Amino acid sequence: MLPISLKQLETFVAVAEARSFRRAAERLLRSQSAISAHIQNLEEELGVALLHRTTRSVRLTEAGARLLVQAREVVARLDAVVVGLREEEAMQRGRFVIACTPSCAANLLPDILRDYHARFPKITIEVIETYAYGVQDALRREEAELGFGPFDRTGGEFEFRQLLDDPYAVIMSRDYRLASRKRLVVADIVDEPILMMPKESAVYRMLENLFAAEGRTMRPRYELVHHQTLFALVAVGLGVTVMPAMALPADSAERLHAVDLIRPRISRKLGLITLRGQALSPPARAFAELTADRLRAA
Repeated sequence: MLPISLKQLETFVAVAEARSFRRAAERLLRSQSAISAHIQNLEEELGVALLHRTTRSVRLTEAGARLLVQAREVVARLDAVVVGLREEEAMQRGRFVIACTPSCAANLLPDILRDYHARFPKITIEVIETYAYGVQDALRREEAELGFGPFDRTGGEFEFRQLLDDPYAVIMSRDYRLASRKRLVVADIVDEPILMMPKESAVYRMLENLFAAEGRTMRPRYELVHHQTLFALVAVGLGVTVMPAMALPADSAERLHAVDLIRPRISRKLGLITLRGQALSPPARAFAELTADRLRAA
């Protein structure tokens, strides 16, 4: 049996790095007397002095300097083992919440969730489906750990990992009079009946600004909360909408037609959103990496 304990090594490393018994005690959340006792016992068991102590300073002896190199490695390796075991345990029974925009939830999330649960069947994921501003609010209020959707800012309180660039298109019924066009500009649709998501949505604000740049005011014929209803009204020819191409339902090819919107060509950046400086839990981190791998390969 080795005559020294891990706690003694941890204490020695803390004192050697802090050059102070008091600061080492604060770092380890132990009393200064306990720190002194650990060092004294370690020196007695090794039979060598490890520290030169004065009323004003603490310095390593030659033996202490040699021990510090090895002790740091031992403590670091054990820390890594402990972290690994805790993360492994977390992946057996973890849970996290993701806030996701509707188009991502409908068109990207299902395959990602299928792959994730195949790998980590015991992890529980709660999905909050909301608009882009709601994703950020959920993260800000700590109701969700991870966000998935569009993001158009830099800096600030959030960090963004872009995974896709999703262009907007003009969506209409297959027999709408503009359906034969290969591409459209904003001027082509300012006099068309417009169907839109609510004012709170990012696409509403974006199109409102594009109309204003043409000297026009956007006045939607209908504002719909749900994509399904919006596309149903577009499919029967009640007007056109502007939406990210990815938002189109997978089974809509017979009913809906998308025409590229150019001048300006507009798109949204899609990816993963977190609070700046936040360390994700092991289950959420595994989800983020799987999502990134899958979308890069798409």
